[in-house]
Amino acid sequence: MKRTLIRELVSLSGETVMICGWVQTLRSQKRMQFLIIRDHTGSAQAVHEKATNPELAAIVENLTMESAVEITGKVILNPVVKLGGG
Repeated sequence: MKRTLIRELVSLSGETVMICGWVQTLRSQKRMQFLIIRDHTGSAQAVHEKATNPELAAIVENLTMESAVEITGKVILNPVVKLGGG
């Protein structure tokens, strides 16, 4: 799969994409994990439900600030989340 820049996500709603970048923020709660990922074009939030893949949840728990990541997932636009390219 070809890399997608974060600034392009807004035009790809509903599509499955791969983004590459660095972990800016990681918030892990009881059921969900939230990562703010940034590349040179902007920032995006990735959300993972722990129960869907416990192995992945354990990997995410061990990430640190500035960890380099490659994330594949479906783009869901959320007007409440004020991130994006630019």
